[in-house]
Amino acid sequence: MTMDWLTYLPYLFVAFLVALAVAMRWLGAGRYVGLTYMLMGVALMVALHVYGLTFSNFLLLVTLGLVLLGFIVHVWTLKRESRY
Repeated sequence: MTMDWLTYLPYLFVAFLVALAVAMRWLGAGRYVGLTYMLMGVALMVALHVYGLTFSNFLLLVTLGLVLLGFIVHVWTLKRESRY
């Protein structure tokens, strides 16, 4: 029984996001993880539009999810660093 590689794609994507966050934390740029997620989402959305891959709502929802995740992480990071 062979598994299609697309079934593992969400897990690989989440692993990539976690690895990116850990790498940025080690490099001292942990406060920019949220902005990086947002920029990745926007870049992926532009790439999907340029290559005409907007026929799938799933791909567009993934990019929207990246932008929203980046916004939430960025606001949470700023709140955590604030003294007020």
